[in-house]
Amino acid sequence: MLNDSASENPSNDDRLIRQAGLSAPLYLPQVEVESGPFRYSLKGLLLGVTILVCAIAFITWLVRQAALERRNIEIRNALRQAFLSVKSFEDARQRFPSAVYTTAEGQALNSWRFQIAPYWGVNTLGREYYNAAWDDPINAEPRSWDFYIFCTSVADPTTTNVFAISGLDTAFEVSEWPGASKYRSSDVPSNLIMLMEAADSKTHWMQPGDYEVAKLLVAAGRLGDTVKGLLPDRIHVLFADGEVWALSPDTPIDAVKPFFTITDAKTALRDDSLSRYRVDN
Repeated sequence: MLNDSASENPSNDDRLIRQAGLSAPLYLPQVEVESGPFRYSLKGLLLGVTILVCAIAFITWLVRQAALERRNIEIRNALRQAFLSVKSFEDARQRFPSAVYTTAEGQALNSWRFQIAPYWGVNTLGREYYNAAWDDPINAEPRSWDFYIFCTSVADPTTTNVFAISGLDTAFEVSEWPGASKYRSSDVPSNLIMLMEAADSKTHWMQPGDYEVAKLLVAAGRLGDTVKGLLPDRIHVLFADGEVWALSPDTPIDAVKPFFTITDAKTALRDDSLSRYRVDN
């Protein structure tokens, strides 16, 4: 609708426009937009939804981090419990257990994990069980046992997640004494790595099977290319002094190799070589 008062009393600008043969501008009434609560409701809704989504994401992250930390503690405790049982075996036999219990003819019967069973609460088995192969019918009952010390996977409770470093010049080197290593605590340096995680090992906890030092020493690339941890961002290793470190899978395996054998670990410096790769400090 035209503004009548503006048409009856044209301004000088209007007259100039008409003299030039141009149309006069139209004057439209201004419409006021009413303000009210609905004007801001959409913006408020979007803000509220954004805050809620962020809060849910943050809470989910916190829950996930708490679960990972709980799992991290379980793995560390399992390694320490295994180490304490190894030490108890040493106290009784004056030697560490050997990686494999063998017959006089060299036949592999069972693992060090089974040999230390009496030292973590299993005292009901006679010696004939430990002198038999892990898959012998006499060991049908213990084969069904699952122990968090070695088997921390709920999905596969009899498969070990703990491997020793085995072979020549390691704490678990086989000796002429059945089931016993050549070495004891006084023979090995505190920087020696004795145990490491072994996720997806496909090895029964009683079954012989560990990391062979000869293969570790020729491995190349990252530690995570050869050793697999239960958590995606870390691999737990246990040293001869009982300390557990979590190393990044990206750690160069060449940096870890000096800690796999007794001879090299005597001169290797743990803090200088490996502390930069820790993910738990």
